[in-house]
Amino acid sequence: MDVWKFLKSNFFRTNKNWQLIVVEFVSYFVMLFVSVIGIVIPAFMLVIPYVNGAMDWGNFFSTIVSHITYILFVILIFLIFSLVSLVIWAFTSGGIRASLVSNILKNERFELQKFFTNARKYFGRIVGLWTYIGFFYIAIFILLGGIGSGVFLLCIKTYETNPGVAITIGIFLGFIIFLIFAAAGFLLGVYSAIANTYLIVEDASVGDTIRGTYGFIRTYPGHTFLVVILIIGITIGASLAYSIITLPVSMIPYLGAVVSFVLTPISIGINLYITLFSAISYINLYLWKTRGLDYSFQTSIVPENTK
Repeated sequence: MDVWKFLKSNFFRTNKNWQLIVVEFVSYFVMLFVSVIGIVIPAFMLVIPYVNGAMDWGNFFSTIVSHITYILFVILIFLIFSLVSLVIWAFTSGGIRASLVSNILKNERFELQKFFTNARKYFGRIVGLWTYIGFFYIAIFILLGGIGSGVFLLCIKTYETNPGVAITIGIFLGFIIFLIFAAAGFLLGVYSAIANTYLIVEDASVGDTIRGTYGFIRTYPGHTFLVVILIIGITIGASLAYSIITLPVSMIPYLGAVVSFVLTPISIGINLYITLFSAISYINLYLWKTRGLDYSFQTSIVPENTK
């Protein structure tokens, strides 16, 4: 892979599809609004009974037990608003990727009506895919959490006779469990990125996407992880550059807080630009490997269904 040509094409495509950054921006603030409501409402539902004396959070466990139904209802409300935020992003994600694929393959310009059409078309399948990946991640979390609990109990028992050995075992095994969990999260993140691309490009079902994504990563592991590393490097580099530029001003008393607040939209914009850049990177990679996209990553081609 010619890394320079690859990156150049990705930046070119990102800039060419700047309208999608606006779409991301609008979606982000809608999600932010929903998330804030999802936090504020449950918070008020817990604070008001405390102020009225109906709940005593000083006796934490007894309060939870005596008001378990009400607390579960509060948690349910929080989860509903969180789910709405994810639904909004799933809807946006499908429309964005479909618009990018149309631009790369057919050189089509962005159209808002077509964006919504594609968003509705892929919404259900994206939710199904994300649900599958989410359950898999939760299963790993539960498994490692169970192992971690066993290690914790072992350390407690060992501590009674040999504190030094217990601490050593706890630190070593805890670190190993953390590394396994971090590695699993990283691999699932890579899988998710390719899976989202596969589903849109191939117009595939969730089942076909799950199998096809595994096959793609297994066939092209080198270039897949190279693209991931490039994206991580660009993300870190952009974050460091932004911090270096804004840090001196943000440290000025009073004025720094105002400047940081004013620069918040710029920070969000940079993150959304990188998000779009990442989506284009995975699409270019997939099309290069499966559709014979020209090595310059610029040539528009007629898509073929390879499911």
